[in-house]
Amino acid sequence: MSHFRLVTISKNGSNPAYRGARIGMDRLAKARGVDVRHWMPVVDDSIPEQELILAQLARERPDAVLVSPAHESRLDPMLDQLRQAGVAVVMFVGRTRRHDLARCYVGSDDVAMTQAVARAMARRLDGQGSVAILDGNPLGILYAPRAEGFRAGLAEYPGMRIVGARDGNFLREPARQAMRELLERHGPTDAVLVANDFMGIGALDALRERGVRPLLGSVNATPEGIAAIRAGDMLVSAAFNAMGMGCLAMEAALRILKGQAVPDHIVLPAELVDAGNLQAWDLPYDQRPLPDWDETLAAQRVA
Repeated sequence: MSHFRLVTISKNGSNPAYRGARIGMDRLAKARGVDVRHWMPVVDDSIPEQELILAQLARERPDAVLVSPAHESRLDPMLDQLRQAGVAVVMFVGRTRRHDLARCYVGSDDVAMTQAVARAMARRLDGQGSVAILDGNPLGILYAPRAEGFRAGLAEYPGMRIVGARDGNFLREPARQAMRELLERHGPTDAVLVANDFMGIGALDALRERGVRPLLGSVNATPEGIAAIRAGDMLVSAAFNAMGMGCLAMEAALRILKGQAVPDHIVLPAELVDAGNLQAWDLPYDQRPLPDWDETLAAQRVA
């Protein structure tokens, strides 16, 4: 194993997207001969727990910390301590307001991504229909951009009407309850837009209870989301590639530790996955291809 000590911090242990990121990073660590440890809150998306984890790592001083932060600002004091202690900080999936705290950030354009999902849904309905929206966790970094994208995409189609919205906290059970509340208050809609696949599965739980099947659009292209598309339960999921982000974050950390230059941010393109192209994504995380650093950066320069 490498002498470098790498630690990752996920937002939670239950969301399949973060599970995929950890699987991908383990695969990459094995290929690179690197030792990596994974930390995550016991309570999903717990900001205080992430603060405690960072405080412990500030004392341990690993060589690099790869973190998916649960809040846009509350972790910054602890991240600053890590930076001042000489620890290389790389953020993935989301980043805090203080961009100077991370040597590199790997993420996606969440507004453009959910806007594309909303457009695909509207086109499928010929621009006419009722929509319910399940947004994420109001404390989460991705909450506002994903919510903005959904609404911006629908606004392009005057015949699309948002009848209600609830927060599902990016988790399955809260999303199930939120979908139940929307159904009780507004009845079935033509479509449902959901801010991630994990919530999408929760929404499907509630929709099945009522025996209704609106069109469903989501984000993450997790194996569970792909299975829902294959089964006809979901129309589309944007390929927010958390596994790829985690792997590229690890590649960035290794290059930083070797004294090599890395960009301050890498933004992966969002690809829509539907029944027409799901074969390329219909793989478990341990079989999905790992991203290539050079190809990714070359694509960034072209874009």
